[in-house]
Amino acid sequence: MEVVKFIPIHNWDNIVASTIKGKLNDVGGEVEVKNGNTKFTVRYAQDESGLDFISAKGEETHFVWDVFFAAVDILKQSEDGKALKGDADKGTLGTKALPVDSVEGYIAANVFGMKKRQKVEKNITKIGTFLKWADIVTVGKDYLQLNEQFK
Repeated sequence: MEVVKFIPIHNWDNIVASTIKGKLNDVGGEVEVKNGNTKFTVRYAQDESGLDFISAKGEETHFVWDVFFAAVDILKQSEDGKALKGDADKGTLGTKALPVDSVEGYIAANVFGMKKRQKVEKNITKIGTFLKWADIVTVGKDYLQLNEQFK
């Protein structure tokens, strides 16, 4: 399958979409990102509906654009642009480990329509690592924080 190397940045794109498109366009539509020992490739989806994340084992996860918009949206809701990542491995949606106002919880509830007490697939590491690569967030041990130009 051929990699989509370029997606136009439109005047209706929000700052998140235009930033991600600009950065991915600069590297030919595909980038390898790393978090510790975990590496994955991120590239435009063939239908341009979002991004595909491919693990070193070849496992693919598709994220629609709204995943990234929601991540930034929940961060903008706090005064300092900071929110807990959430931990889907340690709890269900709405629990202390995965509150609805954490980044992962907010995405699960608002993009995927999940309800409290449902099990959520862990995606925060992929999402946070990619948004860090795109210079949109800073990643802490248990939080994400918007970089200044996105607040």
